[in-house]
Amino acid sequence: MTVLQSQQPPLHLTTQSHILRVLKMALTYGVRRGWLPRNPMAGERFTRTTPVKAARALTEVQVQQVLAAVAGTWVEGPTRLALYTGMRRGEVCALRWQDVDLRHRVIQVRASVDRLELKGPKGGRERAVPVDRKTAEWLRRLSQRSPSDWVFPAEDGTQLYPDSLTNAFSRITKRHFHDLRHTHASWLLRDGVSLVEVSVSTETQLNVRSTTLRKTRSRSRGNSLSGATPSASCEAIMGDSSPPESDSRLS
Repeated sequence: MTVLQSQQPPLHLTTQSHILRVLKMALTYGVRRGWLPRNPMAGERFTRTTPVKAARALTEVQVQQVLAAVAGTWVEGPTRLALYTGMRRGEVCALRWQDVDLRHRVIQVRASVDRLELKGPKGGRERAVPVDRKTAEWLRRLSQRSPSDWVFPAEDGTQLYPDSLTNAFSRITKRHFHDLRHTHASWLLRDGVSLVEVSVSTETQLNVRSTTLRKTRSRSRGNSLSGATPSASCEAIMGDSSPPESDSRLS
């Protein structure tokens, strides 16, 4: 830190924080590859000095635009899984085939990736995530071709780096990857699932509530989706579009 603070002209605090986070990630990667015995920065925490833009739920038209933008790219698989399940980016990157129960169409979220570190899910609690029929069928086909333990491995077969995923997604779609989680939460609300039952953070619930509850109330009176399961809502919204057939690994 002393070296960074001595720069002339002085570096902005955001720049300093970014440099230190990158250095920490590089050291973590070195430990994972066996190049270093330990990461001397493992216990360090660096405060974000720039505000994070709030994620928001996408409209059905925006969802179709996003899916069209990622179609045929390695980002398509993680995008669809996050959209259909509401899983966080770190959970998508940490997902292993052993945690995917295709028979019962359930994903067990047992781990997450924070930067390059594999750890437990946010909040420290594992949870079961239901999967809709089309996504389950796609996952079954993908599992039969995948040589990796990871559902979405990096190009070299190792664990996918979350920032690689979100940076590519933002570059292709001009949107935030976390918008997919908020969108899934809005679908649950539209299907009549209570706010208490929606397995998302308080922030997500509030953002979804401010943008979707008026539509939810109006549609619940006569929409055929009212009272349907989240799986039915996902399939109705997505129409006949199917998840990608191609290998979703980083290329």
